[in-house]
Amino acid sequence: MIYPTSEEALDFKALQLQFPDQYKLVFPDRLAKKTVIIIPSLTFDQEILQKIDGIIYYEERMLCLLMLLRMPHTHVIYVTSMPVHNIIMDYYLHLLPGITSYHAKKRLTMLSCFDPSPKSLTEKILERPRLIERIKKSIPDNHTAHLACFNVTEAERQLAVKLQVPIYGCNPDLLYLGTKSYSKKIFRECNVLTPEGFEDCRTEEHLIQSLVLLKNHLQYNLKMVARNLSYHSYLKKLSLMGGIAEVFLEAQLMAFPSVQCRITPVGEVEIISTHDQVLGGDNGQVFLGASFPADREYAAAIGSRAAQIAIKLQTLGVIGRFGIDFISVKQNGAWIHYASEINLRKGGTTHPYLMLQYLTDGNYNADTGIYTAANGQQCYYFFSDNLQSENYKGLTPHDLIEITIVNNLLYDSSNHEGVMFHMIGALSQYGKMGILCIASSPEKTIELYNKTIAVLEKEKQSGK
Repeated sequence: MIYPTSEEALDFKALQLQFPDQYKLVFPDRLAKKTVIIIPSLTFDQEILQKIDGIIYYEERMLCLLMLLRMPHTHVIYVTSMPVHNIIMDYYLHLLPGITSYHAKKRLTMLSCFDPSPKSLTEKILERPRLIERIKKSIPDNHTAHLACFNVTEAERQLAVKLQVPIYGCNPDLLYLGTKSYSKKIFRECNVLTPEGFEDCRTEEHLIQSLVLLKNHLQYNLKMVARNLSYHSYLKKLSLMGGIAEVFLEAQLMAFPSVQCRITPVGEVEIISTHDQVLGGDNGQVFLGASFPADREYAAAIGSRAAQIAIKLQTLGVIGRFGIDFISVKQNGAWIHYASEINLRKGGTTHPYLMLQYLTDGNYNADTGIYTAANGQQCYYFFSDNLQSENYKGLTPHDLIEITIVNNLLYDSSNHEGVMFHMIGALSQYGKMGILCIASSPEKTIELYNKTIAVLEKEKQSGK
């Protein structure tokens, strides 16, 4: 745990107070001279993260932000634990509209810690003062700059102070607002339905007391979602982090939508997108992917509820992107929506939506639940961060790009249709990558996904 000094906390506050003016003057100007420092660190419990195959390659998910280079005077500094292969970089840069890859590369600085250890990327950077100096020197003298992070903790705050640049994200002092316990309190304050339950649980006894009407032998009835997490490890984490006990909702027809929100540095509340999440795993609790937008039957309704919650968070000082998850059940022909949690960070639905927006220059209408590209075309996508098969192991990034081109899967800007891959670095070792299928209808996105699976299986077999 990194604890800020009082001086560091004051420095960070001063940096963040400068950010609204930068946002108002620089962000809207396509020709403004600015630098975005991208730190795709997943600064979470590393013991849990290491149970995810290829977790280090999740740092590649934010490569979608390379699309910022479409602005001709914008510089991007992207830092990773391990170097990203040139073919992966070229894969992204060829999509830039109106900019040659040569021009973009002059304004792109890729830096690496050369460290695959389980520590978070931000911790690795903080341990390398020379790397911090290289980041500083990569910012042109006449540029404004800010940090774009996946999530913001005390570590990212310390890095911001060392770099003397603000962060477009939530102050870590407010992260308690995104805990499961405090989320439920906020939902109640906003008069948004949430599953019945108890928050602020920290001991086995408290959990048993909370669940006594449902189960009497917690240790033998509790199902672990995280792989290889023991009951005693769970209790230890519960005592440190706190948790909730709540009703497990079940119905014949259920959905798991989420809403992505943003609070700008000047206090504007925006509903960016809605998704229908796909959950899987042994207990149906593991996030596998999502379709965009959420079902039109309820997209506007969950957007409206999320806006109520976002307005409350804005009054408490939150800025940046965050997500709100819902559990929706259909009863007597009507959908009932229960808010389940707030994630004060970028999330699994951030990178696919950003990629769609950069590729199509469009926007999502929260009132209609429809996304429209700049040319007036409605766009949809299905994505997954967990496309994985033993059959894909051994496929290199070179192989994947070749297969994509030969089989006409590559995204086509002329009709806003095709496939984009991410986390490509994990493919050869883990047989795993991410996929984004964009098309003009929800049905076509699934057709593209299934076609891609079939092509990969066929090509791998033929390549043996």
